[in-house]
Amino acid sequence: MKDKETWKQSTFSFPDVIYNRVASRKVETTDRWHSFKRFSSQQNTWFFNPHFFEKITVMNTLKENEQLAHHIPKTLKLKDIPQLRKFLKEHGSIYVKSSQGRKGNHLYKLNWIDESSLLTQSTNETTTDTYTSISKKLHLNETHYLMQKAILPDIRDGLRYDYRVLAHLVRSSHRITGIGMRASAENAVTTHVPRGGMILPYNAFSDSETEKVLAMIVEEIGKTLSEKFGDIGEFSVDIGRDQNGKLWIFEVNAKPMVFDELEIEQARVKELVHQAKRYSMLRQK
Repeated sequence: MKDKETWKQSTFSFPDVIYNRVASRKVETTDRWHSFKRFSSQQNTWFFNPHFFEKITVMNTLKENEQLAHHIPKTLKLKDIPQLRKFLKEHGSIYVKSSQGRKGNHLYKLNWIDESSLLTQSTNETTTDTYTSISKKLHLNETHYLMQKAILPDIRDGLRYDYRVLAHLVRSSHRITGIGMRASAENAVTTHVPRGGMILPYNAFSDSETEKVLAMIVEEIGKTLSEKFGDIGEFSVDIGRDQNGKLWIFEVNAKPMVFDELEIEQARVKELVHQAKRYSMLRQK
């Protein structure tokens, strides 16, 4: 309750629905947070999106789904430099991502040169590294990473592009709420707008076959992750297209960022309100 630019503390009944939008992974590890979740469960509250996703766990889980497995680039947990060298030599070009990174942070594209050196691209610079220097740059003793084979992206007007798909649980299955297109220079590391990416109109990339595959991917991701982690009411997925037209799942986010497209954000709020109303009514029966 806001009064004269101050907040007043009041007592309300416990909510029927809680959407976890806690912005810190660290908070989700605290005893206080776990106690709150236990109390919520005791109140029969629908608590959805229980925690942040860890990238490698998500990718390994999705690979168990036969319909999704062939849409996932080869992805492994990075253990040490000899494994990195072998994986890079095998694929020629790979991405290395922090397993808990966000917004393009701790993201690198590595390109094979030879047994002793590699080309490293980050959002800030491109350097030639040895395997010793890349180990120090990544802080492998402190940060957990995954390695992912780089696809050969489809290029339009000199730009590579991604589909940013927002999805919500609608009754018993997950459906697409909106799709935003993001693009960057062909050799850029990421299409994130804060990192130099740009927004493109979705209708320039849409067709019935693509929408059919995207809908299948969203439904199967929602089903698979809900079975693994618990109720997932909302997620977003970053999807790319290769030069042969095949769609690839790059990443799934448990707490999607705000979309720049106003119509997508409006649809998002509408879906979340519908979910809250629906589960509040079910709880009261």
